[in-house]
Amino acid sequence: VSLTQEQLVQSLAKKKSGSMDLDVDVKDANIDKAKVDLNNNKVDVGNAALKGGKAKMSYKPEKKKPEEKEPSKPWKVNADKVTADDVDFKMDMKPTVDKLDAKVKHAQAKDVKVDTGEQTVDVGSLDVDGADVNYEHPSEKDAKKYAKDHPMPKDTPKDKDDDKPWKVKAGKVSVKDSKGRYAQTGKKPNKPGTTLDPDNIEVEDVNAAIDDLEYDGENLKVPVKHLSGKERSGLQV
Repeated sequence: VSLTQEQLVQSLAKKKSGSMDLDVDVKDANIDKAKVDLNNNKVDVGNAALKGGKAKMSYKPEKKKPEEKEPSKPWKVNADKVTADDVDFKMDMKPTVDKLDAKVKHAQAKDVKVDTGEQTVDVGSLDVDGADVNYEHPSEKDAKKYAKDHPMPKDTPKDKDDDKPWKVKAGKVSVKDSKGRYAQTGKKPNKPGTTLDPDNIEVEDVNAAIDDLEYDGENLKVPVKHLSGKERSGLQV
């Protein structure tokens, strides 16, 4: 399967509390050795490659009580290898995430298994080269104000999986020549070269090797074998 200069718009994870919308602009994508089992909702892929793509994921709260709909059936997706070159991923999910912007020069994942029913992602290995990640979160005050200004519709029942977290595992993770920023939206950072500002962390020249990464929705386990980088305060690891 090959896609060139296509735009895909898909509503993902439609829930009673809101919807997760995905807008994808594909420059070049290729999938080979794909097999789809519609009876068991299973997809097996040999290799998938994306070049020059852009994606934006947004959470939109419902303004009124939605109609009752039959929940979608879970899918299992397996891939031998997934590669991405020169891609830009953006996400907002208020009141938790104001903005997430990740630009990646090259990334490769092997032995990928995704189960939307169990809400699990299992990756054998993940290699990232030349990533630039910017993550901004609202202050506690702004988050509470947003939640107050965007209340859930009255008498809106929760889906049984609304509060179920996704679980992520990765056997080996490698990060090379990357940089990242973690900041509170609107908060002025300290001057560079002074003190470490926990609300505005900016690191460059990041290189890392991690074995057996695990995230269960509450706890993040990151067994670091190697880590190097320089923070804007002057702190160097």
